[in-house]
Amino acid sequence: MTAIAQAIHYHDFGGKIRYWHVFCPSLQTLSAQPDGWEPLRRTVQVTRYAYQHTAYPKVFSYGRAVFSKKSWALYQFVFYDALIVNAWPSKRQFR
Repeated sequence: MTAIAQAIHYHDFGGKIRYWHVFCPSLQTLSAQPDGWEPLRRTVQVTRYAYQHTAYPKVFSYGRAVFSKKSWALYQFVFYDALIVNAWPSKRQFR
């Protein structure tokens, strides 16, 4: 997933970002109780993404929400209209 984020970001912005956080919001704990990831899960679900054209949208589509003028984005990758994965740059490379 990190490699996909790197490639899409390079395609969209022309810049390289090596380190990415990856999150799959549909993964939950087995208990019925909210887990520690619930605030992040809510955030990525309510974020407005601008979806980009892809060659095979039924297989893969993605949206991005740009948050700064530094040319990075929160991405939402959608595989087969079922699996959703979010990715955003790690602060590690900005140190």
